[in-house]
Amino acid sequence: MGEIGRPALEGGRLVFTIDTPQQSRIEAVSLAQGSRHLLRQSRRGAALFNPSVLGDRLLYERVDACAQKLLLGTLHSSHRDRVLVDLPSTVRRDPGYQPGYENAWNAASNCPNRRRGRGGTRQLGPTALSGTLAYMTETLPSPARARIRTVRR
Repeated sequence: MGEIGRPALEGGRLVFTIDTPQQSRIEAVSLAQGSRHLLRQSRRGAALFNPSVLGDRLLYERVDACAQKLLLGTLHSSHRDRVLVDLPSTVRRDPGYQPGYENAWNAASNCPNRRRGRGGTRQLGPTALSGTLAYMTETLPSPARARIRTVRR
């Protein structure tokens, strides 16, 4: 099974995420036929969130230990997905060694945009699409400081 994420409805199509310890995926269901289609899939270590659909366009978030990305692509293939927003992950990174032990070389991060310490302070949230714009929720350190950010598609 898995945990089902926030669904989005467009016409007779419903899109949602399913998250398990082994993978994360975005699926679409045709409400008229009841058929299900896999749209995106990621393996352990990366999660997919908050899909939105408009026509044949799919907007979604991909989050891993290095980054939070807002991606836009087609329903049919992930090969041409474009990154619209790229933020550092909010995951805290340890120094890679325990105090009192020798620090030989491990910097704890293979992420080019990350150093040890606390993660980024901005977190992506639910998304939406219009004909020319992508919308995303951006939460700052306090949830009371959430805002809607628009990005040209």
